[in-house]
Amino acid sequence: MIGVSSSSRSFASLGRYLVVGRDKVEQGRVAWTSARNLPTDEPELGAKIMRATAAQNVRVSQPVYHVALSFDPGDRVDRKAMERVVDNVLRELKLDQHQAIIVAHEDRAHPHLHILVNRIHPETGRAWDRWQDYPAVQRVLREEERSLNLRSVPASVDLSRDQRQRADDVGMPTRERPDRDHERGTGSHRGVSKINQDLGVLERAQRSAEERFAAERDLAAAESRRSRLETAIAREAQARTAFASCLEKGYRDPPAAANAFLRVAEQEGERQAAAKMRESPETFGQLIGSNRNYFGRGAAQSTEAAREVACEAAAHGASLMEARREIRSFVVEHDRAVPFAVREQVDTSAAKEAVRSQVDTTRSRLVALREAERSSPRRDQVELRLGSALRRLAPREFEALRATLSPERFSIAHRLRKMARDAVLGRDVEE
Repeated sequence: MIGVSSSSRSFASLGRYLVVGRDKVEQGRVAWTSARNLPTDEPELGAKIMRATAAQNVRVSQPVYHVALSFDPGDRVDRKAMERVVDNVLRELKLDQHQAIIVAHEDRAHPHLHILVNRIHPETGRAWDRWQDYPAVQRVLREEERSLNLRSVPASVDLSRDQRQRADDVGMPTRERPDRDHERGTGSHRGVSKINQDLGVLERAQRSAEERFAAERDLAAAESRRSRLETAIAREAQARTAFASCLEKGYRDPPAAANAFLRVAEQEGERQAAAKMRESPETFGQLIGSNRNYFGRGAAQSTEAAREVACEAAAHGASLMEARREIRSFVVEHDRAVPFAVREQVDTSAAKEAVRSQVDTTRSRLVALREAERSSPRRDQVELRLGSALRRLAPREFEALRATLSPERFSIAHRLRKMARDAVLGRDVEE
């Protein structure tokens, strides 16, 4: 058997991982679950109860203790035998009175299980110290191998290279780890230099992401301006046509009535102009009398009918004025020297060209930024590499790193180290 252990902060994260794994797929993963000193053997619910118990001792930052036990693929062990090993391990560690959840998995070729233990005693509130836990676990495993006639794994406190790698993967402290870290250079000048280099890569990636976000925002704004301009132009054309058509049906001199309306709108506003045309249409020109056909029906149009048409024209005139004011805002934005009068149709070609050019320029910049991001190291890979290197640093080495980093970089390093240590709690022995 192989046994490794780790400590961490979050009961919920480990409880959830033991059920659904990294891929969030529960089916076919859990073989069975069991509990010790808990009213439930459901991992996520048990994790919540343990978290509440651990809250008794606010001084403990890592109340979660995690043990992973793996049997050889050739070992014929049933649930009874596996639980016997778990109970003996907990008893040897003096954790048999602590809350624990056992989750056995069947998603690997070899039988294996996890023990989620609360380091805080449910009655005394005292924290269990994991000092020298690894030798104690190994003693139990060697004894159980002999008692259950299982494949023997020759191991002592000094682990083989393969076992050291597995222990390192779950954050298990061994006497060899400082030497391995020294060989890798994580605590040496070469290791610090590499950490600094990767932090620089992360900072550049962050700046690149911020620039890309700004370009995406600018492109969305430019496309929105173009859409608003096109909508305003379409509204102006539609309102102009409807306004002219109504004036044709209601006034003897439609162009003069249109100019009079728009002149009042310029001076007093479109709402006031529309109200005047509805209340006193004759103010804007002579209405069509009874001697003119209306709507091609051959019937004489009355002055009252002309008044009704003038009311409709007032609404279209107000819409025309609003659309031209909106178009003017785009024209002023791109060419302040362009003269403007609402009585005249606005030349929108300059504004349309300027907005189109802005969209094209912003889109080209965004494409270039995205291409640069694709050709750069992936941010998640750099963070994973950095987190792994930072996690292996001893506390004294990590504090010494502070002197070599800027406050911003040390803040990033601290966050990545914490994320890496938290992530370790959910790793299987061979994952």
